[in-house]
Formats: sequence, C-alpha cells, structure tokens
Amino acid sequence: MSTSLIRHGDGSARPLDAETRAAYEQIRSLGSRAPRYLSDDFTMRLIEHGTAEWKCRAGARTFHVCEDGLVHLCAPRVGNPGIPLAEYTAEHIRRAFDPPKPCAASCPIAYAHHASRLDRFRGQRLAPLALPPPGPPLVQLRPRRAA
Repeated sequence: MSTSLIRHGDGSARPLDAETRAAYEQIRSLGSRAPRYLSDDFTMRLIEHGTAEWKCRAGARTFHVCEDGLVHLCAPRVGNPGIPLAEYTAEHIRRAFDPPKPCAASCPIAYAHHASRLDRFRGQRLAPLALPPPGPPLVQLRPRRAA
C-alpha cells in the first residue's frame, strides 16, 4: 500500500490540515509491501518541514509521456522538454540526469523519488536546470463543500 501527498498545480506538496494528516498517518501505519529502500519517508519530511533534500533524476531515470506522445520530466512538468518520444535520445537522458531541478526540494512525486534513490550518493555535475513554470494542472481540484 502506498499513499501520495496532494499537490499544488505547480507540483509542490500542499500543506495538510490536522484531519488530513491524521488520515495520512493512519494509512501509513498499515504498513507497506515495498522494500525498505523504496520507503516514502521523504513524504514525512515534506509534511513536517516543507522540503526534502534529494537528487532528482526526472527525465533520465523516469519521465512522463503524455497522450500526445511527448516526453516531459514528470507529470507536473508538462511542457519540459516536450519532445516526441521517438526523438528522445540517450543525449536527452544524459542532460536530464545531471542538473539539479529547482522544484526537487518540494516535490512529492513518489516515482521520481523512488527511481532517484539509487543515485543519492552520486553528484549532480551540471548547473541547475532552468525550468519554465509548469503548465495547467491535468486535473482541477475543487474545494470540499462544508457538510
């Protein structure tokens, strides 16, 4: 079992109110079938501190392919790089692997964290990646109605 944090339109984790945090912690307490090295401990750092230090390898270890067949770093970064999958080369993967991503510290995307975990001891040798603002959210969330 796994859980994910709610995200803002820019992909960053949204703060949890007390009720939502209690529900999240209750679900987490049920345990996980994933091996320990794929734990979601980063989510608790995001909840408690708003940031989590890690080395994002989105665009290299993982990437998002949209319904138009375009490659994006991850779901919140639609439009970057926005290259057709058939044209996404090993050079694109190399360029995405090394630079730090400015959105990494507040990122709750579990698949990106899990895939990048194996690289936590490897440096990031290039200048930080300049990312444009994310596109519109894929799903528009509406506020809950009062009961």
